[in-house]
Amino acid sequence: MKSTTVKAEFSIEGERLDPAIITDLLQINPDETWRKGDSIPGKSMVRRSGNWSIATEFEASFDVNDQLSQIVNIIKPKKERLQNIREAYKLAYGFIIIIKNRK
Repeated sequence: MKSTTVKAEFSIEGERLDPAIITDLLQINPDETWRKGDSIPGKSMVRRSGNWSIATEFEASFDVNDQLSQIVNIIKPKKERLQNIREAYKLAYGFIIIIKNRK
C-alpha cells in the first residue's frame, strides 16, 4: 500500500488584513503572511488580499484528522478572539488540506 503525506493549513484572508495586527491579537506566530498589494514572487502580479496562515509540515499519514487536529488545538483556545477579529476586519477563514502520494 502506498503511503501519503498530509499537510493542514488554517488561513485568514481579507482586503484590510494586516498580518502584524492579527499576530498581535492572536498571540500566534504565523507560518506565512502577506498584505494586499504585495508582489507575488516570480510573477509580475500583486496580491489581491492580505493573508495570515499557520500550517503543519507534510507528515506521513492516512488520516487528515491527525494534521487538522494539530491546527484546531492551536486556534480553538482563540475562538472568541477569532470571531471578534473576523467581524471587525471583515475577514474570511478557511482550512486547506494537501495530500501527496509518496513513492
